[in-house]
Amino acid sequence: DGAAWTQVLSNAPFGGRENVRMESFFGQMWMMGGDMVWSGDFADVWSSYDGVTWTNQPGMPGPNTIFAIGVLGSALFVTGGISPCCYNPCSSVVYMLSPAVYCSSPGTPSNAAAPVCPLGTMAGMTCTFSCATGYTGGGTLSCGSNGAWSQSGSCTAVNCGTPGTPSNAGAPSCSSGTTYTKTCSFGCATGYTGEG
Repeated sequence: DGAAWTQVLSNAPFGGRENVRMESFFGQMWMMGGDMVWSGDFADVWSSYDGVTWTNQPGMPGPNTIFAIGVLGSALFVTGGISPCCYNPCSSVVYMLSPAVYCSSPGTPSNAAAPVCPLGTMAGMTCTFSCATGYTGGGTLSCGSNGAWSQSGSCTAVNCGTPGTPSNAGAPSCSSGTTYTKTCSFGCATGYTGEG
């Protein structure tokens, strides 16, 4: 409503400046350029998913301030402004920032719960996964610069170990193993009837 404001960061890593530009692009806020009076212009670029954690991205081709910024389709454009510091015009220059590499939505690893990707699926981001009931382990999925996922870790079935012998029964047979969902069978000792 424009009335309730909350401070989320008191000392941003890019420092104080004026004439800075911000734009929303591919799910992030992008902050770039600007200047400090009598100190010079900036060419750095920063991005954030939440306004709290900022990542220093590759900078603009040169320092610039009081420029225009806009998004068209899947690219971000910068033009105009003055640079560097001493009011040299550059209004005829247009720069384009192509979108970062993104991975498609990650699949669910075998025997695991759906991955959680708190920072999205851009190259360099990591998703985590936990294991489904009856399985142990867990791990991560990392989005590579080629747009493909790489997995670290896995989920393996819980092993119940060798079962004890039920009362009045013979030793159980566990031909398929003793891990989650596997079954063992047993027959009764001499003088007893039944099976299980």
